[in-house]
Amino acid sequence: MHWPTTIVAGLKAAFFGSLIGTCVPSFGTLFFGLTTLDEGIGYALFIIALPFLIGFGASVFALLTVALPLTLWLRDRGGENVRIYMAAGAIAGVILPVMFLLISSGGIGDIFGLILAVFGAMTGSMTGMFWWRYACKPLVEGDTADWAETLA
Repeated sequence: MHWPTTIVAGLKAAFFGSLIGTCVPSFGTLFFGLTTLDEGIGYALFIIALPFLIGFGASVFALLTVALPLTLWLRDRGGENVRIYMAAGAIAGVILPVMFLLISSGGIGDIFGLILAVFGAMTGSMTGMFWWRYACKPLVEGDTADWAETLA
């Protein structure tokens, strides 16, 4: 693995996966953020961007702890494909919020936990798809010169 290009590919995957996976909750925080404009534009923008920021942070964490080891393992066995990365992302996207809720509140029985798990799965699967697109697919289907061009 060429680490600088892999890091760029991972950040792109986390960015676009989080952007797509958190778009619905971001609409909710958009309306709430607009009601807080009297407290300052910075605070309102933070509220609006909060779902994306959480999704991006979780995606980067999952890329480091799940995607990189999985990629190395799959690459050794020649078993990389987009479905595996999307499924692994969805599973990680469910597990991370469930673990957070178990640690922070002692349970996941409320609707908030279900909502977090659904959007975590969406964000994780989209990040997995973009991880395949930016970091893995070019290596599997082409040579490394093609891979460098797709990251530009």
